[in-house]
Amino acid sequence: MKRVFCLIALLAFLLTGPCAARAEGVSASGSLTFETPLDAGDASLDALLHLLDELRIGYAYAEKDGCFDLYTVVQLKDAPRTATDLVLYGTPAHWGLWVPKLGQTRLMLNNEAMVEFGLKMWNHLSLPLHRLALLYPWVHQAALTRPKAAWDLIFHASEGTRTIPREALISLAEELAELAENDAAFSTYLSALGEATGLGERLSYLFWEIPAWLEEYAPDGIDIVSTATDITWYAGVETLFSSAADGSNWKLYLPAFLDGDTVFCRFDPTDSGFVLEVYPDGEEGAPDSWDLYLALRNSAPDTGRFQITIGGAALSERMLPVLSDHLISLSPIGDQLLTYYITSENAQWTLSDQNQTKLLIVHNHSVPYTPDRWPAYLDIEIQGVNFFSLNDSSLEELMHTLLIPAVKAAVPLIAAAPAESVAALMNWVEQIGLLGE
Repeated sequence: MKRVFCLIALLAFLLTGPCAARAEGVSASGSLTFETPLDAGDASLDALLHLLDELRIGYAYAEKDGCFDLYTVVQLKDAPRTATDLVLYGTPAHWGLWVPKLGQTRLMLNNEAMVEFGLKMWNHLSLPLHRLALLYPWVHQAALTRPKAAWDLIFHASEGTRTIPREALISLAEELAELAENDAAFSTYLSALGEATGLGERLSYLFWEIPAWLEEYAPDGIDIVSTATDITWYAGVETLFSSAADGSNWKLYLPAFLDGDTVFCRFDPTDSGFVLEVYPDGEEGAPDSWDLYLALRNSAPDTGRFQITIGGAALSERMLPVLSDHLISLSPIGDQLLTYYITSENAQWTLSDQNQTKLLIVHNHSVPYTPDRWPAYLDIEIQGVNFFSLNDSSLEELMHTLLIPAVKAAVPLIAAAPAESVAALMNWVEQIGLLGE
């Protein structure tokens, strides 16, 4: 059950910085190149890393009023014939995708179906796309719309110092449990979280267990004390939650919650990054007792050097994606703490551990970019093939339409790319089943 607390903390972190609409307009442009060490100890991986070294990605981005345009050009260095344009545009809920080299066919991604589509890909093809979907903050906001409305109706019926009666808390827990079973968006979301964290259906049953906890630990309800600087929740003499008035940092303490674990969670943003911690014993403890610890902080002020530390027994390969055991792994083994360093200097980001550089990303800024027009898609229906609703027949039709343009677009790339990289890429595609049986 400790993973539940990690999940609560991670969700709170994701929802701390939502995808807010920017009415003033934001624009940027530049290019990215990569350098990787060719000593991964695996010939196929070395070949794929070599291909990454050859890539150059140019971009131009504009965002306003919750709408965005992202224009990218991907090509191999010193091979302009391989340049491929990709245009991504829309709103957080609906994206349009167009690759001009593939003709006039456009895809429409209805992100309300992103998690469900990801689960289908996992169940049928063992592709963990639902875990990627869970990295998109909007997915959490959309799935939690109805639960948040129910929460606000109880906890924000009034503001200032107030008391939430036990009966109202139990009613809220029961409503959340009903939504977990019957609301399509919320139940699908919980299924994806359950698979990604290893909790399975236990996550949906969680809400039915809350009333018993409230009866024991909050028999008189929850008292909320609000001042100009702080907000604090009390159950009797116990402090359950405290935060700054603006929500910029918070602490959560749940005594003997559910399976008897008492957990302390803390989120603390700083000028140099943030710290998100979960301690299973209810107190800030030594590193070997951390159940979850995520930190991004400036490890050497004024040097541009940042440290990423990830640790804790509760973090497994199921919770965070592993890009490569050789390149970067975000999954600790047991209670081991993994530390990586990001060094920023002269528009270059170097990812390294204590022994060697893992990846160098070079960002070249272009001259200040002002778009010819600002994106405006809120009142426009984004047209295209509904990618997340493809079935066998419509997928076959789409593949038939794109086959010849795709082959024509791939020929210059195959001709210019290193032969060993192409072979390694094809082997990888075959291994994950994208080429079929």
